[in-house]
Amino acid sequence: MRHCRWCYESGHNQRTCPKKKDYIERVRESNPRRAEIMDSAYKTRRKSCGYCGEVGHTIRKCDAFMELVGSKLTEIIDFRKMISRVFEASGFGPGALLTCPIGYHEERRLKLPPNTDGTSRESFIGMIEYINYEELYHRRSVPDEYGYASERPVRVICLENPNKRIYVDVPAELFHGVIKRRSWGEPPSPTIMASASAADIPTDFLDEKLVRKRAYTLCKQTYTKNK
Repeated sequence: MRHCRWCYESGHNQRTCPKKKDYIERVRESNPRRAEIMDSAYKTRRKSCGYCGEVGHTIRKCDAFMELVGSKLTEIIDFRKMISRVFEASGFGPGALLTCPIGYHEERRLKLPPNTDGTSRESFIGMIEYINYEELYHRRSVPDEYGYASERPVRVICLENPNKRIYVDVPAELFHGVIKRRSWGEPPSPTIMASASAADIPTDFLDEKLVRKRAYTLCKQTYTKNK
């Protein structure tokens, strides 16, 4: 139940408090300016849109913003359809084996023994345990032609140490075939060693209602003042 911050009684708030209104009227007799300030302090402000800036509506009722959400929805749906086709054609899903490069963080986490000649390991074999499909909604979530991506949605089990799990990129070879190599070494992207029997893509991956929520949140975070 609501409690008034002025008189501490329940059933109303400070904006509608009768005791506060009486106090303001008494103040008005001796100090009209102060009473005016107190009277206007809690009046409702006119709403303004965080996207177009116009007064009188919010982003939920903004035609321009909802048009942007619809455009982003189509973009995400088209991208996820492409992901589904690629994963299904290549058998990329739980159970597939990947050759995963070892970087600084992987080396510290996995703690695998060095090669027989004493040199550091460059890769390990991992089996896909889980794919976070929620993160696959924009172009940067899959690797570019150099093998770099903004997300690591694939969780693999290190076969040499099954107690260790680590997140890796989606293999860039699924989308670009031959990967461009940088002058200082191999691209940081896994390669497929053996495919799974099925991609096992979630049934709601292309659900328009869920994707619209993702598109709405993405547009709100990116294009409006209402982060």
